[in-house]
Amino acid sequence: MQNFTNSMEQNQKKSFRYQAFALIAIVLSAVLFYYQGYILTRQNFEGFIGSYFLLFILFYWLWLNKQNYSFNTFFWISIGFRLILILSVPALSNDFFRFIWDGELITHGINPYAHRPDDLISYGGFLDQD
Repeated sequence: MQNFTNSMEQNQKKSFRYQAFALIAIVLSAVLFYYQGYILTRQNFEGFIGSYFLLFILFYWLWLNKQNYSFNTFFWISIGFRLILILSVPALSNDFFRFIWDGELITHGINPYAHRPDDLISYGGFLDQD
């Protein structure tokens, strides 16, 4: 009976350590997502690769131990991570501004591939038709 009680105590301690590490991993992931979305600049390649690698390792560890979590837990964690990034500007890609430009041209009936942006800007006033 004593061995059974010791075994249960060890399992509870192990479970508590696992839960604590999982919580730390989730919080650290949230901080890294915030860092990548709001603080990181395009020129900081090492910071991007380092934070991306850490996020992958944390996710992989959580995924290997997924039997301790339900689908709903992973679902709500992922929603929380996405909410962290919802207001961030995708500054790691300068294509973002080109997509906005092309969309604006299309709404005015101009083919974005027919002209260079420099030509249209030098023409002037072509988007002020509203």
